[in-house]
Amino acid sequence: MSSPSFKFITIDVFTKTRYTGNPLAIVTIPQGHQPSLSQERKQIIAKEFNLSETVFLHEASRQDEKNSWTISIFTTDAELPWAGHPTIGSACHVLSCLSNSSTTGSEENVLGTLLTKAGPIPITYHPTTQTASATIPFNLHVHTSLVPLSHVNACNMQHPGLGSHQLQYLYPIVSIVKGVSFVLIDLPDVAALGCISAAATAARSVEKVNGKLDEGWRDGFVGFYYYVRCGNNGKVGEAVQHLRTRMLEPSIANGEDAATGSAASALAAYLTLEEAKPGETRIYAIVQGVEMGRRSEIGVEVTLKEGEDRGVEKVVLSGSAVGVTEGTIII
Repeated sequence: MSSPSFKFITIDVFTKTRYTGNPLAIVTIPQGHQPSLSQERKQIIAKEFNLSETVFLHEASRQDEKNSWTISIFTTDAELPWAGHPTIGSACHVLSCLSNSSTTGSEENVLGTLLTKAGPIPITYHPTTQTASATIPFNLHVHTSLVPLSHVNACNMQHPGLGSHQLQYLYPIVSIVKGVSFVLIDLPDVAALGCISAAATAARSVEKVNGKLDEGWRDGFVGFYYYVRCGNNGKVGEAVQHLRTRMLEPSIANGEDAATGSAASALAAYLTLEEAKPGETRIYAIVQGVEMGRRSEIGVEVTLKEGEDRGVEKVVLSGSAVGVTEGTIII
């Protein structure tokens, strides 16, 4: 008897240009084949692809689930309940296929739902711009403690070029969901951003930050998200806020991620919460991965609740994706 096999593709996410953005593998599991692919086997396959994340896309089993797909997301080490670039990459893949096969006209937006461990995620594909958007699950939490410069300096700022810049001394820690947290580090300019050394990232600094997380929010993923405000790029009346970013964390390949939708969402939500009025919506265009040679363009739209409760009402993540490889993986 021959071994079972499944089709896969790899795509670059948060970009329209191949070999930039953040790579993602998507393995399609046809109806009725779930038992032949255990959690352990999925983890092995994710290690084989050796990308930051691999998605296993389960085809719908009932007619009423036609525009609904269950996905599971794996890093090389563990399964994640939710992550940004796998969500946008999966949305672009499944909904662009529906758009291309639609008989009602390719210019119409296509709607669907991704079913994740974090809950259902409404997704939309916009054929005219070739982008997908997702109303992401979140449980935003700004931690009580701030991270001192000494903690960050221990892992990320071992570069003499930063000595001449006037840096903040304390940085906030923000969780977009429980178990996914980021230290948000505001830098003065793009030159300072380029001075950050990914090679200097150390696990001991993640441990220090874990110790500063609020009770009940400790452990899980902790990243260091550096950002520079670029304003409105000099365009009169431009409502979009432009940011340049880098995300460093010692356990990922090369210590740096080309595009991090969860970090971008955490940053955009935090800035909106700090600066916007109740009921206001802020739009952010975030560019990440430039220093890695993998420029990524991430869109985030954040809406605050009305009234005195200044909580976040909604976070919408958006971006594009482009196919790179396709093939068959043998189980």
